[in-house]
Amino acid sequence: MPVNSEPVVPAELCDTVIDHLHDDPRTLAACALVCRAWVPSSRMHQFHTVILHRFPGWRGRRLSLISDPSSTVLPYIRRLALGEGRRRGSEPYWLDEALLEIRVDDLVALEYLELIDLNWEMLSLESVRRLHMLCHRPQSVAVRLSFIPSLCSLLDLLQACDSAHKFVADGNDDVHELAAMPASLTMPQHLHTLEVNGFMAHFTHALCRLAPKHDNIRTVYIPSIFIGQAAGIARFMQWCGSTVEEISLDFPDPRTRRDDSELQEGRGCVS
Repeated sequence: MPVNSEPVVPAELCDTVIDHLHDDPRTLAACALVCRAWVPSSRMHQFHTVILHRFPGWRGRRLSLISDPSSTVLPYIRRLALGEGRRRGSEPYWLDEALLEIRVDDLVALEYLELIDLNWEMLSLESVRRLHMLCHRPQSVAVRLSFIPSLCSLLDLLQACDSAHKFVADGNDDVHELAAMPASLTMPQHLHTLEVNGFMAHFTHALCRLAPKHDNIRTVYIPSIFIGQAAGIARFMQWCGSTVEEISLDFPDPRTRRDDSELQEGRGCVS
């Protein structure tokens, strides 16, 4: 008697069941081993987000997911977070070497990229080039830095975000290098949302000075505007143009302004 090889349970129903396991990585790993038909749905959830940041003990295993030539999970990764995450000065910098290993071209589904506490001074020219390649595909890019040593580096990164619809700059740009800036800046063609957190007055000033008015900006979010920044923000809003549909500004009470250490603890990041 021939054995019926057709699945008893419809594939759509199996996918629905696996969807309900999206937050259970152990069960998703087991599902991926059941049969070949279950692999795409299982891996879509299991490897949706990869975080390489903060905990050195995890980095080697997780880095191999996106760098090892035998890895087959890269097409399933939609969110990627990279950061030095050095808790002690004795911990080595690792991103310079890691960027050279990441299989950038195989991250075909990458939608969101978050860069946390990068140290541009520790990156080689080739690593910076690979970082810019990594920024080409995501529709949303967030750069969260405690301190921004170079506005040129940040603006070059923004310019590399070819497909970005949203760009987030979060940090402290306490630098004065506008005179050394390039003569012009090409903004990402599809960019329509800008979020500027922290103390980024020089960043917004540089955008107004270097880039022509960007007519695609529809949403602007600036959650912290302190005394002395209002005039610069007004010029920035004029630069954003007449296409802006939504503006979110926050003028916190200066009496409640926290010191730098408190800002560091409160600033959101992937962990």
